[in-house]
Amino acid sequence: MKLVSLPASEARFERFTVTVNGLPADVAAARVSAMPFNCSWPGHQRPLDQTELSGFVLIQSDDPVEICAAVQESVDEVCVRPLSRKIAVSGESGTMRFTLPGPGQYVLEPNDHHGALHIFVAPETEVPALKQGDLYYGAGVHDIGIVELQDDQTVVIDAGAVVYGGFAAYGKKNITITGHGILDGSKEKRTSDTRLVNALGIWEGREEASLFLDNDKLRAYEAEHKTLNGLIRFNNCKNCTVEHITCRDSSTFAIVPAACDNVLIDDVKLIGMWRYNSDGVDVFNSSNVVIRNSFLRNFDDCVVIKGMCGWGHRCNENILTENCVIWCDWGRGLEIGAETNAAEYRNLLFRNCDVIHGTWLHLDVQHHNDAYIHDVVFDDIRCEYTKHQQPLKFQDNDAQTYEEAKTTFVQPGLLGAFYFNVGLYGAPHNGEKMSRIRFTNIQVLSDEEVPMPTCRFTGLSEACHIEDVVIENLTRNGVHLTDAAAANLEYNEFVSGVELK
Repeated sequence: MKLVSLPASEARFERFTVTVNGLPADVAAARVSAMPFNCSWPGHQRPLDQTELSGFVLIQSDDPVEICAAVQESVDEVCVRPLSRKIAVSGESGTMRFTLPGPGQYVLEPNDHHGALHIFVAPETEVPALKQGDLYYGAGVHDIGIVELQDDQTVVIDAGAVVYGGFAAYGKKNITITGHGILDGSKEKRTSDTRLVNALGIWEGREEASLFLDNDKLRAYEAEHKTLNGLIRFNNCKNCTVEHITCRDSSTFAIVPAACDNVLIDDVKLIGMWRYNSDGVDVFNSSNVVIRNSFLRNFDDCVVIKGMCGWGHRCNENILTENCVIWCDWGRGLEIGAETNAAEYRNLLFRNCDVIHGTWLHLDVQHHNDAYIHDVVFDDIRCEYTKHQQPLKFQDNDAQTYEEAKTTFVQPGLLGAFYFNVGLYGAPHNGEKMSRIRFTNIQVLSDEEVPMPTCRFTGLSEACHIEDVVIENLTRNGVHLTDAAAANLEYNEFVSGVELK
């Protein structure tokens, strides 16, 4: 077992005193959202009074670890999420003891989710052998800006390192970013003059459909529009891996493979994503992508598969998300869309994941544009609901407080598929459909006073419709739901072939 220490200059989260197997552990600080309160794109950074601090501990261990976490205040109730791991907590007077079974991501919540302790247990690994041209960041603080990566390059952010900056690659292959350190994006500033991501926005014509597939034109676009980088950008790349690192405080979407083939994201922890649009992993028009064994806490969508204008209308295909822990502070946990500018979305699988918190919708298929979306499976997903849920609200103007705003949703929805006819993100609908959508072995784990969340499907027209939807083995607190009313299942006249079994 190894504990990851922090540089002396790094802020600690003082609420908790933690030991692991009897050894004192550093508790790093991360700023997170304090409330599900959002507004339309204003450009600027989010106000700090909508945020709070939380903590995280980094551990390497292939074996079970004993955790002792103490707080000064009285603890009336406590849990360790994901609830499916069934971690029992003992102790008294603010001292909590429990055993974690080995590698995985866990969250300790004394009283409620505010000021939580995130515990990231990674498998023990060695620093890979480095060759000329590779990058190594050892223990300590490194301020690197945005570094452009090359073919066959390995980046190591070693345990104890905190790297301020980000990485980007254009048309490269065989890139690995690894290590047990922290990559922090907090120094990238977002203003009303910066562009959120590389996307043409409102549909600008088919002649522009492949603009970003030309790396020189892509760089020129980024320079002209002052596009934010976030933490990791792979553009038009092949054979890329990100593993083991902790990503903190991105100014925009944290990790984006765009028009890529063969990408692996494994045992990556995303925390401290409090800014507007600080999504987790956003896959743009890519194929053969695997996201696994990771933790994503984001203010906006956590894992989302998008078809963006400018990336050649490439298909999103053969994309797997598995064994992940999801905490969505705004938006959707596991999602397709909202941008769907692609020829097809096909062979998309989300399986064996825990959605421990959400605000809008846990499992979502959104359709805004002109893709044919089919063969999508959500399997073996545990979705948690709590009596401590804060209602989702929209901010009408910068002066409006969370308390003053109207409630949009009290609890997040469970699952669904939806057409939208707003034409906001690109090409208009063109007679496409959604078909063969599967939700199997979905568990709702909820406090008893929380009502059954919604399952909803909304087609747009006879041409733009949803067909062949199966919900199989949906349970709430262990009870199998086969009745539409009990499952809170609704769909409109442009949805056909819905089975609940």
